[in-house]
Amino acid sequence: MHATPSALAPPPHRPTISWRAILALLLSTITPFALAAQQGPTQTASSSPPALFTGRVNVDVVNVEVFVSDADGEPVVGLTAADFELLRDGKPMEITNFYGARRRAAATAGSEASAAPPANGAPVASPPQPIHLVVYVDHMNIRPANRTRVLENLRDFLTERASLGDAVMLVGYNRGVEVATSFTRDTASILAGLDHLASVAPRRTITAIERAQAMRQARGADFQTALGAVQSVVQRQRRELKLTTKALRETVRGLAGLPGRKAFFYISDGLPTRPGEALFHALDRGGGQAGSFDPVRAAKREDQSHLIKAIIREANSQQVTFYPIDARGAAGADRLNAAAGDSGNIAGNTLAAGFAELNFQEPLMDLAAGTGGHAVLNTFAVDRVLGETSRVLDSYYSLGFSLAEADDDAFHKLEVKVRDRRYRVRHRSGYRNKSEVERVGDRTLSALFLDANENPLGIAMDFGAPEKKRKNFLLPILIRIPFRSLTLLPRDDLRQGRLQIFLAVRDEAGRVADLHQQPYPVSVTTAQAAQAAEQDIGYSATLAVRPGLAVISVGVWDEVSGETSYLLGSTQVGNHRTRRNRQSPAVEP
Repeated sequence: MHATPSALAPPPHRPTISWRAILALLLSTITPFALAAQQGPTQTASSSPPALFTGRVNVDVVNVEVFVSDADGEPVVGLTAADFELLRDGKPMEITNFYGARRRAAATAGSEASAAPPANGAPVASPPQPIHLVVYVDHMNIRPANRTRVLENLRDFLTERASLGDAVMLVGYNRGVEVATSFTRDTASILAGLDHLASVAPRRTITAIERAQAMRQARGADFQTALGAVQSVVQRQRRELKLTTKALRETVRGLAGLPGRKAFFYISDGLPTRPGEALFHALDRGGGQAGSFDPVRAAKREDQSHLIKAIIREANSQQVTFYPIDARGAAGADRLNAAAGDSGNIAGNTLAAGFAELNFQEPLMDLAAGTGGHAVLNTFAVDRVLGETSRVLDSYYSLGFSLAEADDDAFHKLEVKVRDRRYRVRHRSGYRNKSEVERVGDRTLSALFLDANENPLGIAMDFGAPEKKRKNFLLPILIRIPFRSLTLLPRDDLRQGRLQIFLAVRDEAGRVADLHQQPYPVSVTTAQAAQAAEQDIGYSATLAVRPGLAVISVGVWDEVSGETSYLLGSTQVGNHRTRRNRQSPAVEP
């Protein structure tokens, strides 16, 4: 049977589950229930769902992409597994999967890859897949002229990569994530996306003006007044940094559904993790004005480097390699003076400017080093450096080791050594082997970015009529799951199973709410199961969303069979026009 929008109200006797408000995308209450006719299936929502034995055994292999270069920075080819040592948390691991690839050279020769056979006799893996390449422009942290120059330098690089088979996605962040171009190999689409990113009004100029104004107001005032002005600016910077890094981390997580290699080009004028550091040093002018004020200690208290570490952990979990680009160009006196002005310092305060320079670049270097990539810093010749990056991307080794037993949820440190110490090695710093529940959650989020459906369970999504509440709208939603698609296990006169339901929501401005996950145990009698074969069970939710286009991603995982469905739907909120089950094109293979 099928529900109508009027059936979406939660049953009054069931507890509600509160969703936390994030980024003004307010999610109100969620209540699971079963859609059942008389004598139909029932669904129990007990706090202790029945234990289910499925008999599935998963053997995971952790693969590590390794780049090896000589003293001149040229890729080293022809190595075998015997040339490497792989350590997990300091413990040597047997390399069970290995291959070396030179994709560009192989393409010229008319084959997909050239592989070096492993000396330990392990089978050679299949040829490497093309790269999913993300260009992420941080409009909140870049000046217009710098952005224009770098995007122009990217045109040839991206069209060349597309011609080699890589899929390119262009993303902009401006207090919300906007996908300018979904993954494609079409040159015209890529160039149009670059033009669009170049046209967005960046926020960096506005924030620089705000900082400069605050410092001008503080000049000539007593120290406490000046300190108050600086702390006000620092508070805004800290808030913006948290939003910026959250969006960046969620975008990385949104790549979970992609197979193969993933390269992430983060473009900005730097990402300071110590908000106000240069401003604090500008306050310390000597002469006893500051008293016991210590600018180093004040900046240390504002250290937000844990936000960058969280991005690195997420990137390593999704096998994403960062290639950050500092769009400011070559370092020098002019840039130091600009850094001083950007921080509102008095002219010539090169000490404060030096702190600002390090503060802006350290996170870029950390993102690259922690994920096995490299940062493009202190150069106007971005196109030349990207040419070198292409050579690196096309020449690498893949080392894999098996997890003999279920891995824990902890982050494990990885270290790869080459026996020839003349060579330099880059690789991701570690990994976390996520549970199946987390992986399904990641893929549910990724559908918001990748615009793809995968629906073997045949789930469906219905929207009710939105109800206006203050500035937002309450949007009823119903997820319908065909009973015949479920796998249930016999237990006396019962048939039992368990689903996991995932919901992710994105508003028109690109803001994404926290992922919601809900266990959904199902228990029916044998007679009810026979009668319910052609019926649906359902899960209802009421979402508080902003006016505009709301995009909802649903993931449903059948724990018994291991089958998973992902469905993307959208509805226009504000004029009561709805669209059901938007069938979006999948990502290009």
